[in-house]
Amino acid sequence: VLEDVSDKPLELNTKTIDQLSKQRQIAVIQLSKKLRDTSFKARVLTAYGNKCAFSGLQLKLVDAAHILPVSHGISTDETANGIALSALYHRAYDKGLVTFNEKYQIMVNTTEMKKLKEIGFDGGMDKFIKDLRPIINVPPAVTDRPNINFIREANKLRGWKL
Repeated sequence: VLEDVSDKPLELNTKTIDQLSKQRQIAVIQLSKKLRDTSFKARVLTAYGNKCAFSGLQLKLVDAAHILPVSHGISTDETANGIALSALYHRAYDKGLVTFNEKYQIMVNTTEMKKLKEIGFDGGMDKFIKDLRPIINVPPAVTDRPNINFIREANKLRGWKL
C-alpha cells in the first residue's frame, strides 16, 4: 500500500487505506512542503564557521536557520537569508523571543520574557540572556552577511517594532 501511495501520491485510495489497521491508517499521510536548496545548510554553516551567531556555541549543535521563513513568499535559499544558530537560539528566534536588527544587534523580547516569568517558566532565563552576544557574529564575506531586506521583513513578520 505504501508503495502505491508513493508511486501515485495524488491518487490516494481511501478504500485501500480503510483495510489497514488503525495505527497504519494514521501513518499514511500526504505531505506538501516547499523544496529547499540542499546546499543551503552547508553554505550557511561554512559562512559562520559552524558557530552560533548569537552565542558562539559549536558542539555540532548549530543549525542553518532561515532569517525569513521558507514559507514566506519572498524567502530564498541565498546564504544572505541564513544565519547559523544553536538549536536553542534557533527555536527562540523562530518563536520571537530574540531577534537582531539591521545593525546586527541582538534584541531580547522583554514582553515575552516577562510573560514567561509570570507563569513560572523562567528557569535558565538569566543564563539564556547572558550567553547572547551584543551583536551577531557575521561572516567575513560581505555577500554572506544577513541581507537587510530579509531582516526587516522577518522582524515585521514576527511582530517586532524596531
